[in-house]
Formats: sequence, structure tokens, C-alpha cells
Amino acid sequence: MLENRSLPILNQESSMESALDLLLLQRLLISSSTLASCSNKEQRAGTHPVTLHKSCRERGARSCSEGAAGSRRSSSRDGAGKPGLRRLQREERCLLTHPMNKQKPVSLVKTPTLHLWQKHQLHSAGSLRGLCGPGCVRVAGAQGRVGMLTRTPSVVAQVFLLLSIVLVIAIAVIQINQQQVLSPGLKYGIVLDAGSSRTTVYVYEWPAEKENNTGVVSQTFKCNVKGPGISSYESSPGALAKPLDDCLNKVKERIPAHLHKNTSVYLGATAGMRLLRLQNESAANEVLASIQNYFRAQPFEFRGAQIITGPEEGVYGWITANYLMGNFLERNLWRTWVHPYRKETMGALDLGGASTQISFISEDPEEHSNSTLQVKLYGYNYNVYTHSYQCYGRDEAEKRLLALLLQKSNTSAKVDNPCYPQNYNTALTVKYFFGSLCTQSLRPANYYPTQFVNFHGTGDPGLCQEMVSLLFNFTACRDREDCPFNGIHQPKAKGNFVAFSGFYYTINALNLSGHFSLDDFNSSMWFFCSQSWAQLQFMLPKFEEIYARSYCFSANFIYYLLVHGYNFNAETWPQIHFQKEVGNSSIAWSLGYMLSLTNMIPAEGKLIQLPLKPSLFAGLLVFLTATALLCLLFLIYLCIVSHHRKNVPRVEHVFIPE
Repeated sequence: MLENRSLPILNQESSMESALDLLLLQRLLISSSTLASCSNKEQRAGTHPVTLHKSCRERGARSCSEGAAGSRRSSSRDGAGKPGLRRLQREERCLLTHPMNKQKPVSLVKTPTLHLWQKHQLHSAGSLRGLCGPGCVRVAGAQGRVGMLTRTPSVVAQVFLLLSIVLVIAIAVIQINQQQVLSPGLKYGIVLDAGSSRTTVYVYEWPAEKENNTGVVSQTFKCNVKGPGISSYESSPGALAKPLDDCLNKVKERIPAHLHKNTSVYLGATAGMRLLRLQNESAANEVLASIQNYFRAQPFEFRGAQIITGPEEGVYGWITANYLMGNFLERNLWRTWVHPYRKETMGALDLGGASTQISFISEDPEEHSNSTLQVKLYGYNYNVYTHSYQCYGRDEAEKRLLALLLQKSNTSAKVDNPCYPQNYNTALTVKYFFGSLCTQSLRPANYYPTQFVNFHGTGDPGLCQEMVSLLFNFTACRDREDCPFNGIHQPKAKGNFVAFSGFYYTINALNLSGHFSLDDFNSSMWFFCSQSWAQLQFMLPKFEEIYARSYCFSANFIYYLLVHGYNFNAETWPQIHFQKEVGNSSIAWSLGYMLSLTNMIPAEGKLIQLPLKPSLFAGLLVFLTATALLCLLFLIYLCIVSHHRKNVPRVEHVFIPE
């Protein structure tokens, strides 16, 4: 009960007016206590709310009247004539409710103490009169005004908090979604395919960031160097510069000038130089040294000239074929490079001038581990069986045929060649075919290199096949399935194959393309070999004597190599696809060579262009985040203050009867 509690004792030096105000408030609280006590008791007694209100008002009025009477008696005894007491007597009224006031009874909150701001508001309320209607004084009116003042900064803080959060999210989304990924550009590489019959210059390009450490390489330019292969320059290596200049000048125009010094140049020499090195190593070294000196004067970064091995040539051709066929990489719906799901690789058949290669994934790579090479491309490992047959290239095989024909002939004045077209005649030096290492076993003990031999074409397909079969040693394998010829063990060829280089050019001359049956091939070959030299000139789309005279031999050689050598038959022959290129890229070992070399060329990271500079983005992020945190802290502070004020009791309304 509040009657037993006392207000804080004022300092003796306090003004009389403050004391009077506190006395008035004490009376007011005593009356509110009476009203609250009455209300609680009658509630427990089950009094109806309306009756309860009325009863409490009456009891409060009596208490108020008694208090007023006591006050008058006290003032008449102790302080008669004092202005402060007279003002207290005038101001003291029944504080609960006026009998004529129709407002609802107001509950007066119990409090042990009153804050100074409440006292000042009571004093400034017009001496507790006339602020809320007749007979009513709003004692706690300041509380409402303070609530309104508190609500305004709360709303402002909430607006700034939401605005800061929205701006942070918006800036972050824009910075992420609107960024542009700029490619670090293209890298270029130049590969010179120094074959036995000619040299070809290839220019490749790939994105500098690469895919799984291997560049996505594409061919952009190709140039055939005029003249024979570099192995033919054994006696005059310095003469290589002039034919190379023509192609290199075109290459300089294709590659941007500022990238010349960063463009690598590789020269890979194949079977022609392999044979020259076996025959005359010093001459082979002089040819390579001449090439080194030539490229030192070029603006490109020359990485050296090397003679690649037969197995390397075979596996690089396999890489090229499968890369161009999309067996390593393919673009998905989102235009990104991915590894094809469950896509089988293809075997590769390459026919060069001095050697031929077969490469494929065997069913049991461990069985032929000596002929298996492991390559890693785009994050995957492949065990590739590959074998290169030296001296079984188209040119070297034909030289061996000419040596056999001369050996079987009684005279060198006129040697019949069943594989040459009818009525075709040519004179070749003995050195042309006996000067090769591949015909060394057929070379006579004493011969004159400059002596000419006259060959006459008879155009006999049957006899041509018979002579070609003599080039293969099928007896060395003793009828073993895994040994096709020359005593070389080879796993069974399976799956699809792509045949390129010399295979393609010969098939194209027979007016065939793609894949076809073995019967179609035989009939086309037989028809072609039966033609005269005069007729042949009108049959070929591109007529060059050195190649035109040899297409019949090449066709018969391909037949024996694929059917009797690699064991393709009428059922598996259609699995061979004869192709020159895929898209704009030639199927050649040089592309596979470039793909392998890009594993050793460092990748460059992607360049990201952002809508906002990193410093500006970081500054805005820090500023808006700090603003949001300050607003949040301010709102927490307002909540604490508001909660504290709710716990501070206050008088809502006071009604003073007139």
C-alpha cells in the first residue's frame, strides 16, 4: 500500500513551491491507492464492472473529501494566512472524478517516487486545470509528448537501416552479375612439319587461360613450303632459307606484331630426317643447325628443331584425330568445355612419305606395354598403343618397288612397271631409289648413282598387286594373330579409325571419300589402274605428274597394308574414315604436337572487369555497412529506453471537480 511509502525527502533549501507541489502529489497518490485497493477488492468479490466503477468513484470521492477537510483543518491551525498554504487549499480538490464527469474512471499508477520531469510537468500543467477538458488535468501529458519525440527518430533510423541493407545487396548483385570476364587474349604457336617429301608450316592459336592445363587449340593458317623435304638439303643446308622465307613472311602477317616475341616456333622432323640421321648423322646435324641459324634472325621465340620418333609421330596423330573429332572436349548447353560422357576414342592411321603409323586404345594395354605410350590431356590419362613402320611410307615403299623391278629386269634400258599408267615413260637415276637406306638390302654391289633407268608403265592391276605383296614380310609372324607382318606384335584393331595424310590423297584420287565398302575400294582401284596416262590427266581434279603416276601403286599398297597388314576385312573396313581435315584444321601429327606442348606453356588467368572499381566498391560497402550497424544500434538503444519508460509508473489523467 502506498500509504506506507514516503516520497523522497527534499533538501531543506528547496523552495516552498516545490514542497507544495510534492505535497499535492502525495495526496493524489494516496487517493489513487484508495481507488486501486477498492477496485481490487470488489473485483475479487465478483462485482460487476459498471457497479465496481461506480462504487470506487464514490469511495474515492469520500476519501478525497475527507482528505480535503483534514487539509483545511491543518491549514487553519498551522499555516493560516500563508500564501503557499492558501494556494494548496485552493488547488486541492477531489482528484478521482467529478460527479458530473462522464469519462471512464482512470486508474492511477502506483509509484514509490516521482521523477523531476513529472513534477515539472505537473506544475506546468496550468495548476492541474483545464488541459483535458472540464474537471480534468493530464498529469502525464509530457510522457505522450516524449513518446512522440522518440517515435520520430525511430522511424528515421528504420528507414536508413532498410535503405542501407537494400543498397548493400543491390551493389553486391550488380558487382557480381554485371562483371565482364575478359579473356587474357590468344596465344600463338608455330609448328613446322618437316616431312620426308615436303615441309608444311602450321599456325595454331588457343585461349591463354587454357582448359585443365591443355590449350583449346585451333589451326588458323597453313603454308606449304616450296621444294622437297629438309632431308633433301643434306648437301646444301644454306639453301633452306629462301623457301622458308615465303611462308614465314605470310605467318608474320597473320600473327599480331606485338605477339611475335611471345610466339613459340617448333620444328619437328619425321621419317625423312630419321633415315638421314641413320645414314649420315653429321649431314642431319648440319641441316638442323642451318634451321637454328635461320630462326635466330626471326622475331619469334624458336624452341628448337628436333627429330621426333616414330611412336611420337603416331601418338601425336592420334591426339590430333581425336581432338578434332571432339573426343576430348565438347561444348555443353552453357557453351563451356566439358569432357564427353562415355565417348569412345578413334584409332589413327597415318601414311607419310617414309613411314606409316597405327595408333589406338587397345583392350589390354599391359600386354603390349613396350608399344604403349601414356598421354595426359584435359585432365585425363590415355594409354595409346602405337607403332611406326619405317620404310613403309608411300615414297619409300615405291622406291623399294622400283628397286625390285630393276632387280628382276634383265636390262636397265627399259623396265616395265605394272603400277605405272599405260604408256607412261620416265627416266630416273639409280641414286633416286638406291640411295635410300630403305633399299640398301636391294642395292647391287657396284652401281653408278648417276646412271638413268627408263621405266615404262603397263597399267596391269593384277601384276601390280603381286609386286606390292613382295614388300611385306608376312612369313616372319608364322601365322600368329597378334603379329600382322615384319614380326611386329600388334593387338587386334577395334573400333573406328580415321585415315589421313597419304591415305586420304590416294582415296581422293580414286574418287572416293569418307567411308565405303572394301568392294567399292577394290573396284575403283582396279578401274583407275587400268587407265592410260592420257586418260588419267582428265580424271584427276589436280594433276601433278610425280603424284599422278604413283596413285595406282599407292592404292594397291594401302590395300595390302590395311587388309593383310592390319587385318581389316570386309566387315571392319567401313569403320575406317578417310579424311583430310575437320573444319579448317588439317589432320596431321603437328596439331597433336602443339596440344602436348601447351601442357608446358603456362596458363594466364582470366581478367575480370567490374562495374565499380574495387576501391569504390569497398568504400561503399564499408560506409553502408557502418550506417546499417549504427542505425541498428540506435534502434536497440531506443528499444531499451522505451522498455525502461514502460516500467516507470505514471499518472495518466487527473480529474478535478469544479
